[in-house]
Formats: sequence, structure tokens, C-alpha cells
Amino acid sequence: MNDLNRSDSGVYIITAENENGKAEKKINVNVMDRPGIPENFDITDITKKSCKLIWEAPKDAGGTPIRNYLVEKREVGRQVWGKMSADVKADATSFEAERLVEGREYEFRVSARNDIGMGEGALSAPIVACYLFEVPEQMDPPQVLDTSINKNGMAIKWAEPEWDGGSPITGYWVEISSPNSNRWSRINKKPIESGKRMFKVTNLKEGREYIFRVCAENLAGLGLWSEPSEPEIAMDPESVPGRPGRPEVLAVGESTASLKWAAPKSGKVDHYVLEMRKRPQVDSAEKEVAKEAAKAATKLAKQVFMTKLAPFKEVEIAAPSLELEVEVNSNCTDNIHWKKDGQRLKASDNVAFVTDGNIRRLIINKTITEDDAGVYTAKVGAKKSECHVSISLFGQNASNNANANNNNDKEVDLNGETITVVQPATMEKEYELEETNPNTNNNNAVKIEASVDTAVELAVIEKSHERVVSSCETCISAAAIIQDEREPDPDQKNGQDMIIDKPDDIQKINNRAKDVKYQDLLDSA
Repeated sequence: MNDLNRSDSGVYIITAENENGKAEKKINVNVMDRPGIPENFDITDITKKSCKLIWEAPKDAGGTPIRNYLVEKREVGRQVWGKMSADVKADATSFEAERLVEGREYEFRVSARNDIGMGEGALSAPIVACYLFEVPEQMDPPQVLDTSINKNGMAIKWAEPEWDGGSPITGYWVEISSPNSNRWSRINKKPIESGKRMFKVTNLKEGREYIFRVCAENLAGLGLWSEPSEPEIAMDPESVPGRPGRPEVLAVGESTASLKWAAPKSGKVDHYVLEMRKRPQVDSAEKEVAKEAAKAATKLAKQVFMTKLAPFKEVEIAAPSLELEVEVNSNCTDNIHWKKDGQRLKASDNVAFVTDGNIRRLIINKTITEDDAGVYTAKVGAKKSECHVSISLFGQNASNNANANNNNDKEVDLNGETITVVQPATMEKEYELEETNPNTNNNNAVKIEASVDTAVELAVIEKSHERVVSSCETCISAAAIIQDEREPDPDQKNGQDMIIDKPDDIQKINNRAKDVKYQDLLDSA
């Protein structure tokens, strides 16, 4: 038998036969060859410096046991393969590929070897040596604790970034500098644990001014450095004496008084300052007013938002821009951050953050689409204000409703003068109008009744003038006055110069009624 391959392996039967009979013999033939291709080759746990290769043994080992695997790599675009390891054990199904260069694109190949030789290799898809997530977001500036400042050092604290980049924070780094310098020096030699967001800086020089900045780190690397903290001077606080005891009057003369008090429990005292004033004659009511005013002033000083965002805002689709604004307290020094649906917004060609005194504005300067709907948040420190923005097709719907309702107008003859009562474009349900003769001496009065199941708004048109008589919320009865406010011209017919204005008074009669009536309430005068 010549030119055999693995498919020729199997059980062969040899038969010998003569005039006396025949005999058979079974022979098991194993045609050995190189191993097949490893199965299910894949790459996992990709980082900027390494990755993990996994595979399964070939379905056909070549008729002889597999001795080991060969792992190779090359950069995409190159022809030559580089050997990573030729001694991967036969029972192994994974390999840790290390010493990759961040940002470069690689291919990998794994081949099985038996006693016959090296089989064909399994080829991977190209991968880029980088993390599948991002570095943490830029943090807010750190704060120096006033009570920690002395001539040798001070302590700083900071808040964690609002987004960790998709991977947990592994630590923080702190740098120090001078306000007049562009050079920064790193303070900590190893990352500060993610759960600790405070650091004590030591070995400072007395009298010098310092600033600090921080950044967060995850497996993808370091995030952006924060803006610098407010500058602070390394010096001991002045030793201020404690509060003396309350003065006690011992004796009072015509022009003198004897007092005593206890010395303060802390601090060195050089001398005492004694002050006197006449007790103001204030009654209890004035005291209470002053107390409430002081509370209000204290509350106002602590208030962050003087004017918050409106809870809801409706914007017409295809509007040229979207603008939101808040007013912050003049005492507020924290930066404002704007978010949409929990994601922090960043300044761009279409997104602008405007500061005008205490006013902070978010301007989205583009044609508004449905994608701009959502929850917008203005956050200052720990305080936030939200606005639910919805995108409306109101302009288009109102026009369609107006065209649909053009045939619902009602004409009323009033002493030779025709008045048209028009159903508004925003009306969604039908209603009926009836003309009645009011029992009054005023020729310019009219009674109109309307029965509706929802909100009603009537408009009265007289010649070229359109005046809104009144509007009523859902299921509320009201009365309105329609009258001529000017003295009639004797040279003209009654009603020729009639003016119809919005009534001065709408009386809510029953908020459960279904009939809304506009009727004449004028007296005969």
C-alpha cells in the first residue's frame, strides 16, 4: 500500500483460500500523521501588556500522543512569526501572553506536535493591546482642612470621581506645587487606597504657599489631574484665648460697678477688654421677629440654589436651541456640573456652559431632536436640581386641530351685529352653543351656554378684534360678563361699536359640575 493517509487507518481482513477451504485474519492498521488544528482557539483578559490564549486539543492527534504545543505571535502587517513558547505541556489548554506593547495590534498562532512532527496551527483574530474600558473621569479639586494647617504640614481631602471609567478605582495620586510654579511633584510613592480619600502632607516649609491636585487610577491607567486646590500657607494658627466666664455684678454704685469673671480655660491672656452697652427695650414680639429674621438669614447663607431648574420643560421639536439656567448663591464657590440622564456633559461645539454673575446656563446650540429629551441635572457640591425635558410636536398638532375645527364656529345675532363664537384649536372634545335672549335692558349683553366633558375655552370675535372671554379648567362652572364698556354713540346703531373684554371676575361655583355657563350678570343699568 502506498500514499496512505489518516483516512486509510482501520481494520483490514486478509483471506487465504485453496481447494481445501479458506482462512481469514484481521489486521488493525494505524496510519500516523501530524496532529490536526487545535479547536476553539480564543483570546480573553486583554490588557495593555498581556492577554490569555485558550484552546482545546485537536480532534485528531495524528495516531500518536501529542507531546507539546507551540505558541507564536506577530504584529499585524508582518510576515515573520515570533516564538513565545515551544514547551507548553500537552495537557495544557491556555497560555498567558505577556510583554505586549500598548496600542499595538497582534495575531497569535498555536500548533500541536507529536512524534511525527508539528501540525497546522490555529490562527487568532487580531487584537489590540489595551484595556476594554477607560481611565477614570477628572476629579473635583481637593480641599485643604483648615483645622489641620500648621507650620510643618496640612491635610487634604477629595471626593471620588463621578465615573470610574468602567473599572473599579484602584488608588489615588497626589501632587504638590506652588501657585507661582508650573512644576508639580508627586507626594505619595504608592497609590492611596480607593477607600481612603484623605492624605496628610508633612515636611512643608513654614511661611510658604502650597496648592495640591489629585487623580484617580484604575486598571486602564491614570485619569486626568484635577484642577488645583485653593492656596494655603504653612503656618501655625494664632493662639487665641478661650472664652472668659460670664461677668457677675458684685456691687453697683452711683457711677461705678464691681464685676468678676472666670479666666479662660485655654490660651495665653495678655489683657481683658471690657465692653458695656445699654440694654435695649425690646418686647417679646420684636424679639421673635428678630429671631426669625436671623434664622432666615442663616438659612439663606447656606442655600446653594437661589433659583432651581423648572421641574418640567417642553421644547418644540426642531427648535434652534435648548437653554436651561439656575441661579446660585453669591456665597457659593463650588463648581457646577451639568448632566443628562446621569451622564456628565462636556463643553463642545454644541454644548456651552455660560456664567453670568450668579446665573449658570446650559445652552445646547443645535437643532433640537427627540434625542435631546431626558432628565437634565445641575449639580453644585452635594446639591442638585433636575428638569425633565420633553420634546413636543405641539406646533404641528395645533395647526392640524385648527383646520379640523374650522367648521365648529357659531354665529350669534345681537341687535343687528353678528358675533362669531369660535372653538379654539386646542379643543379636543365637541360642545354645543345655544343663543338665548337675556332678560336685561342692556342691548349689548348675550347669554351663551356650553356643555362639555373637559376644559372649555370660548373666544368671541367682533369685526377685526378677537377677545378671549374666559377659560375654565376641567369640570368647573364659572360665570362671565360680556358688556359694552364705552358709552354708546347716539349717532350709531346699538351694538355697532361693541367691545368685548375678558371678565374681571370668574366665580367658581362647583368643581364637580359638567356644565360651564357664560351668562350676563349685568344689572339693568
